[in-house]
Amino acid sequence: PGVWGLLAMALLLAGVLLVGCGGSTDEQAAAPFAAQLATPEGLIVIISLSPGSVGANEVHIFLTPPGGSLAPVLALTAQATLGEGSTAATGASEIVEEGPNHFQGTVSFPRRGQWDLQLVVQVSTEQQAVLRTIVPIP
Repeated sequence: PGVWGLLAMALLLAGVLLVGCGGSTDEQAAAPFAAQLATPEGLIVIISLSPGSVGANEVHIFLTPPGGSLAPVLALTAQATLGEGSTAATGASEIVEEGPNHFQGTVSFPRRGQWDLQLVVQVSTEQQAVLRTIVPIP
């Protein structure tokens, strides 16, 4: 090849190296997470979680009991899991009641993945609801 051929090959190689050194387009940046969940019985749950990354995340959970009742729910627990069997991971959670039907705390995600966040709400002595959502942790 002549000088132009060598120059073209050098430019092509430089382009390949630049593209190869760039960050992956599949990677997502951490972002706050929000979801609204509801049960057929009428319980509405609003979840906000930030920063949406590996490690400790602050979570706020607001509940509206069935029929829009102002009566406070009795209790709420949260658990985050990733995978099944020997590869399963569990995220630690500590949730406390901040006010009537407002719970706040932390949920820790030890690694990246699509985490299954499960909330168990004791609406009354007779009624318990289990709600789930997927929380993406990049």
